[in-house]
Amino acid sequence: MSKHPFRGMGVALVTPFTESQEVDYKSLERLLEHLLRDGATDFIVIHGTTGESPCLTRGERQRVTGARSVSELLTMSSSRSQDAAR
Repeated sequence: MSKHPFRGMGVALVTPFTESQEVDYKSLERLLEHLLRDGATDFIVIHGTTGESPCLTRGERQRVTGARSVSELLTMSSSRSQDAAR
């Protein structure tokens, strides 16, 4: 038996950026809406290496985490252990 509550298909979320290298929160919201439409995705994996977490500030990671209320698996990662521990 699995030790985690996640079942079904999860999608590793990328973090969209603007041309000026800022997190593109409008595109992030549209991406989440697309992935969650009609129940096609059971959970979203955020802040992994696909999500460019090491490139984000702590505030950006917190804002990305709060972008939408979904059942999600948070894989917090950072290039600095001090940041990952917070």
